[in-house]
Amino acid sequence: MSCGTRVRRPPGVRRKVDRSVAQYVVEVREREFGKLRIGCDDPRAQQLIADIFDAVESYSPVTTAQQSFYNAATEQLHTMVSERESRLDAAETSIPKPLLQLMILFAILTLPSRS
Repeated sequence: MSCGTRVRRPPGVRRKVDRSVAQYVVEVREREFGKLRIGCDDPRAQQLIADIFDAVESYSPVTTAQQSFYNAATEQLHTMVSERESRLDAAETSIPKPLLQLMILFAILTLPSRS
């Protein structure tokens, strides 16, 4: 694909992809990041990722340029999923802040006093 060449997607596919991506971004920003802070995942975000895949897969590339675009888009989606899985793993393996605070308090209270 040469510089400046744009790959044209059918308007219906473009709207579907744009809408799916926008919904996912809003969900992650407004809900999932907050849930990850307390060690939880967001099932709705997972469904919205599936919706993005469905939208992209509804596109049927014909030309070589379109096929290159499609391949790049699906590769980026797989990268996004891998990064999300890494965030989920990190959230699940970290100690939630309230529990960590309780553990520190308990440790302080159980230390023998030096009288």
